[in-house]
Amino acid sequence: MERTLRGAHPGEGSLASKSARPFEVTVGGNVRTPGPVEIRPGQVIGEAIAAAGGANEFGAIQRVRLYRAGKVYEYDLSQEAPPAIFLQPEDVIKVPQKMVLGR
Repeated sequence: MERTLRGAHPGEGSLASKSARPFEVTVGGNVRTPGPVEIRPGQVIGEAIAAAGGANEFGAIQRVRLYRAGKVYEYDLSQEAPPAIFLQPEDVIKVPQKMVLGR
């Protein structure tokens, strides 16, 4: 069963990984180039989406989901100052499709 947590920020404001080695996360959904992307420690969720070519014309950047350790977190990355969610190995990011009203 999937549970979406809004407002929870795992890894916000601190480096979640102490390793200096790059690692892979998977970016899927409505991005231009879905699949694994290489991330360096200290990079945030928006940078992973950018590495996958950014959201396509159907991508709802207001409802990006982060799947981590059996939990699902949802973020609005359309804000002027989106949350700084540092990525961890094996994270999965999904940009969902916009709804009828474009969100």
